[in-house]
Amino acid sequence: MTNQPMSDDAEPRRPAARRRLVRSGHDGRPVPRPPRTPAGVVTVPVVGEIDSVTGGELEAVISRELANRPPVLVVDLSLVGFVGSTALSLLCRARETCRRQGTELALQGTAREDVLSQLRITGLERLAVGEV
Repeated sequence: MTNQPMSDDAEPRRPAARRRLVRSGHDGRPVPRPPRTPAGVVTVPVVGEIDSVTGGELEAVISRELANRPPVLVVDLSLVGFVGSTALSLLCRARETCRRQGTELALQGTAREDVLSQLRITGLERLAVGEV
């Protein structure tokens, strides 16, 4: 295999397009569309910080997924760097919507003590799966 320079008019190769779902955090890293499992579990992965700048977008994604009335909605906080009052408020609203419509809400990626301590403030740590 030879290593030839790219001509000026050739476009660089790009990775396969990924639909952005949540651009959480100031780093703007895209997160792929939530995967759906055969059992109907929907996972919303979140990257970065959940704050007043990014919280609205995350809440819109969660609302859109809940409109489909999945049996289970998992919010994956594994790559979240900051959980503050905005995150707690929107997760509490999601919990209430899930309760009303019969969707089970679960939180994943809550093993870090800084995340878990914030969730304890509102009792959201009871929604943690697999780590607590």
